Amino acid sequence: PADAAFAPGHANLLRAGDDVAILACGALVSRALEAATALAERGIAARVLDMAWLRPLDEAAVLAAARACRGGLVVAEEALNRGGLGGAVAELVVRHHPVPMRLLGLPGFAPTGSAAFLLDHFGLTAAGIAAAAAELLA
Repeated sequence: PADAAFAPGHANLLRAGDDVAILACGALVSRALEAATALAERGIAARVLDMAWLRPLDEAAVLAAARACRGGLVVAEEALNRGGLGGAVAELVVRHHPVPMRLLGLPGFAPTGSAAFLLDHFGLTAAGIAAAAAELLA
């Protein structure tokens, strides 16, 4: 949004919802919004947070999402799961408010291919994000 803050340690709430939260960064933010739209068509209200900053992490926004969203958290990033956004969110949540989570990212070594191929290969698409969110609610 035009009035969104872009400051270190600040996540932007792009879509409200209390069934499940999708925390995304970079190119996956647009896919997270697409996933939220697809989920809404199924009656699932997905909160979407743009996590532009990993360090410092917006702990208040993450914990608010963990507390408010009954289904848990989906973290989507186009990076390694370990040491990235998913790892930071998991460390915070496990200490303060454990909830079910799905970490979507690269599990390790990635094959060679175009960015589109790799995102599809690892389920880093709107459909993949929506499926992970629906799985949490099942």
